[in-house]
Amino acid sequence: MLQHRYQEELHKDPDTLDALKHVLNTVATIRSEGMTMELKYSDLEERFRTRVMYAQPQDLDHANEQLVLAQQVCMQYAIQVVPASVLGHSEHKTVHFS
Repeated sequence: MLQHRYQEELHKDPDTLDALKHVLNTVATIRSEGMTMELKYSDLEERFRTRVMYAQPQDLDHANEQLVLAQQVCMQYAIQVVPASVLGHSEHKTVHFS
């Protein structure tokens, strides 16, 4: 999954200038995709919320389960963005390469 790839790239310890550039590029990519992703998961949540509102009584449990899964997409993306934001700010420190 794409988010796991980002997590792996964010947690690499940059020991060369190219590695540092790669990590910072990953941070920039995650930040630039932020608004698009927010719109996508908001739309997803709204679609499933609407399904819950208009679900037949026999389908209500399944619709609620789907809404919970849609809401988890938002949380998973937030889990991805926070480390990128923190890492982006922490990279302002002096980095020594061996």
